[in-house]
Amino acid sequence: MIRAALALVFGLCASVAMAFELPLSPSAVETYDVAEAARSYALPTGPFADGALPTRTIDGAVQRRAWRIADPNPNTLPLMQQIRANLQAEGYDILFDCAASACGGFDFRAGAEVIAAPAMFVDLGDFRFLAAQRDGAALSVLISKSVAALHVQLIEATTGAAPIPTAPIAEALPSWAMTLEVEGHAVIDGLAFETGSAAPLPGADVALRALADWLRADPARRVLIVGHTDASGSLAANMTISQARAEAVAQRLRSEFAVPAAQLQAAGAGYMAPRAPNDDEAGRALNRRVEAVRLPAAG
Repeated sequence: MIRAALALVFGLCASVAMAFELPLSPSAVETYDVAEAARSYALPTGPFADGALPTRTIDGAVQRRAWRIADPNPNTLPLMQQIRANLQAEGYDILFDCAASACGGFDFRAGAEVIAAPAMFVDLGDFRFLAAQRDGAALSVLISKSVAALHVQLIEATTGAAPIPTAPIAEALPSWAMTLEVEGHAVIDGLAFETGSAAPLPGADVALRALADWLRADPARRVLIVGHTDASGSLAANMTISQARAEAVAQRLRSEFAVPAAQLQAAGAGYMAPRAPNDDEAGRALNRRVEAVRLPAAG
């Protein structure tokens, strides 16, 4: 049943997926990918000015993606220049192209749609934005940097296309559930932590409810909740914190979302399995996470 559902979801995602491929280096790590068949996107079309950010609302299929690219000397300009050239070569018209203060600085960043940290990071003093359109499609690219990495966001949307119908099973399976089924483990999006804290930051209920729904839908499903930390502090301290994170998540799943205890185990991995360098806050935020590891089905 789950494989049939996944095939349906992958089919829908493929039909929603857009055409433009970013010229990213092989070291790029995708941190976010959500494709939705019937959504709206407010595409910025000019700088923030006179108290407002001009936008054009696009209703239809929308795909939001983000990447982190390790780079000891990150520079946002060369990558944006290459993206701009590729877009023009593919027949896109550039609607709006700006950098940092010319975009409107903080006000532009606050008004434009930006994927939440830790998936995307924006340095208010060094970011670039571009909006383009072609043949019923529109997109935006946002590039920024941290101490040792570039951060890239791509949002693509149809313009005027009829919404693609979605099936209830597709809506019930978030992106991490597909990854969990196919790869055996997945980061639970929406669970973020401060350094040294075992309490999830605000906004965790959505992620926990989705995981609980997925588990309760099939009593044979079992997962190991694994807590992870950044590399601040000693390994012993981080092992304790990561275990506490995993146990806190498992406890909330049991007590607040009625997940049977038999479907959950908890463990901590400290900073031994990073998914990004710990050189800057953006990387450390990516490492402070909780993952679900799929265990063999209950017999």
